Amino acid sequence: MRELINRVRRATVMCEHPLISPVDLELAEPGCDAHLPTLAAARAEAETRAIRIALRCTGNNVSEAARRMGTTRVTLYRLMRRYGFSVPAAGQSGAGNSAGQAGSASAFRFPTPATLEST
Repeated sequence: MRELINRVRRATVMCEHPLISPVDLELAEPGCDAHLPTLAAARAEAETRAIRIALRCTGNNVSEAARRMGTTRVTLYRLMRRYGFSVPAAGQSGAGNSAGQAGSASAFRFPTPATLEST
């Protein structure tokens, strides 16, 4: 805290402009020294985060998540495969787990004659 106060005081005295800038506070501009991700990497991170949030908010209902995201279900399935989300097999509901989520959700399965005989 003291360092910040000292920087503001110094900038107030030394600044030659009407407004104090990060340069006057001797602060590095954000992102200039850090490693910048590629556009593809930034897009992948944003899409992965958006898919994870949409699936969580819709109880892993892919159709509803796609609708809320303003895209088609087919496009959402394609993106889920691209980024490693578990995709329900054909005929199953969209209630499977997405990648990176703990726990296991058991999908409903219709009873087979063998399971009916054993009960």
